[in-house]
Amino acid sequence: MAWYVGDMLAWLHQATASEKEHLEALLKQVTLPGVEENLQEVIGHITEGVCRPLKVRIEQVIVAEPGAVLLYKLSNLLKFYHHTISSIIGTSVATLLITIEEMHVLSKKMFFNSLSLHASRLMDKVELPPADLGPTASLTQTLALLREVLASHDSSVVPLNARQADFAQVLSCILDPLLQLCTVSASNLGTADMATYMVNSLYVMKTTLALFEFTDKRLEMLEFQWDKTK
Repeated sequence: MAWYVGDMLAWLHQATASEKEHLEALLKQVTLPGVEENLQEVIGHITEGVCRPLKVRIEQVIVAEPGAVLLYKLSNLLKFYHHTISSIIGTSVATLLITIEEMHVLSKKMFFNSLSLHASRLMDKVELPPADLGPTASLTQTLALLREVLASHDSSVVPLNARQADFAQVLSCILDPLLQLCTVSASNLGTADMATYMVNSLYVMKTTLALFEFTDKRLEMLEFQWDKTK
């Protein structure tokens, strides 16, 4: 599904750039002031016709609930093309840019909704620690989801500083419920078993985060909890 949206946006990017080149060639002899502003306005009008079908097609992908990882990829893809196409159109009020931004906001909202839903399901049915006091299946599965999201984030087409902006929210949406889950899950264990279980759980969280960028603060927090548990 991401490639489907990506192909549409790539075509729009190419078509918009071509239209601008044609207009520049047509108007290159014009020396009147304000040509550049008028050029941007004309390109904005030219691209208006694709906005409605583009919005419908992207909305269909987003509301189909393709999963958190794909929603995150779509969000980053839309953000990238908004930035790229705006460098051609040159104005944020163009209908095409407004449409792409609306779809970016929607996909990002659906992504975080998906993470929140996953977290609430974890707390609805708290899994008891296994006999060996290792990580529960739900913890392992959720960390696998986190790895997929972080790997997607790591290879995102969005610039580094832009990717970092929402990274803390991603970690909070997943790690905070996981820590709460581990605490509730261990509540009926004896002191020694509880400490062992928490250390094992914190360890797998730390090893997951250590593979990715922008996780230093969270690793420090986990390290602090690790020291308290031991």
